[in-house]
Amino acid sequence: MHKRQVQALTSSIRHTSIFKIQNTSSVVQVQQRGLFNIKVMAKQALCTLKGVNIMNVIYKTQKDIPCNELYKLFLETGWATEDTTTQEQLERFNIGFINSTFVFSAWIDGELAGCVRMLSDLHFRSVIYDLAVLPKYQNNGIGRELVRLCRNACKNSELLVQTECAKGFYEKMGFKESRDYFLTLPCKWF
Repeated sequence: MHKRQVQALTSSIRHTSIFKIQNTSSVVQVQQRGLFNIKVMAKQALCTLKGVNIMNVIYKTQKDIPCNELYKLFLETGWATEDTTTQEQLERFNIGFINSTFVFSAWIDGELAGCVRMLSDLHFRSVIYDLAVLPKYQNNGIGRELVRLCRNACKNSELLVQTECAKGFYEKMGFKESRDYFLTLPCKWF
């Protein structure tokens, strides 16, 4: 890395608390929390901390997230309940993710920490669904990073999301309330 890149990276870290360590086609590793002292060796940046616990977050694009991991995430966020989830649902819990246009997930120490899926025509409109982050990892930038990945996947597309409880979260990222009406037909599952 050149000196200018290190300075820009250091500035970015102070403001966002998200630091990209490795970027491949399907995996992005991110170190989060606190302020970092940066030491650069070759093309890899190493972080030293001042008494701050670091989470090593790996972002993936795999669509076939294991059903048990998704179910655990949905249970802990209150989107699923043991008493209303059938065996058939458990066996096909990831079907909506498998059939989505894009899926982004965050993993910490092999545990699914968060995920989001998006349906898109890849040009005009994209719809964000099922953004969820385990409660113990919320308010650490994981949800924001998952939405950023969605935005980058369809940069010129109108992004839609339907939510009541997370309205403020999305508004902080530039989403505006729409006056359009959505009409629905119920799904077999809920």
